[in-house]
Amino acid sequence: MRTPAGFLLPMNNQKNPPEKPPLSVEAQLERLCSRGLIIQDKKTAQHYLSYISYYRFCGYAIEFEGDSISGEKQYRSGATFEQVLDCYNFDRKLRLLVIDAIERIEIALRTVMINELALKYKDAHWYLNKKLFLAKFNHDDLIQTIKKETQYKAQDGSVQHKKRERFIQHYYDKYPKS
Repeated sequence: MRTPAGFLLPMNNQKNPPEKPPLSVEAQLERLCSRGLIIQDKKTAQHYLSYISYYRFCGYAIEFEGDSISGEKQYRSGATFEQVLDCYNFDRKLRLLVIDAIERIEIALRTVMINELALKYKDAHWYLNKKLFLAKFNHDDLIQTIKKETQYKAQDGSVQHKKRERFIQHYYDKYPKS
């Protein structure tokens, strides 16, 4: 079950609890070595496993697996910790590039849509006009979602604007009744 914090909890509700005992980072490195993975710098490897996690690291190591010996996973001859780490780092950097590109595309699409609709309907606040939306579309929910996402209530009960986006603050300062 995924909680709001993003953790997989609680363990006591699982039908099949994990059978493997937790291992220290040192024991994880020993297990990788016993399976044939070459670790040239154990201190560096220990550092990376402390922050990447054994489970995630082993996901990248699958490509370096060879034949199992008596049911125990083994790595191909010559496979190194650094090679697996290079795959992890490549994937991490690629993911960052893709996320950056998606963000740029999203902003560009929204900008084109907003500009075109504002010009077409001769109103910068076109999105407030319920008549421009399909009847089956819940326009009131859209407006409430926008307000909810751009405001929060302070402890004193007053509505405050999120400071994370300057342009949102500017908008509410200039158009307080929107």
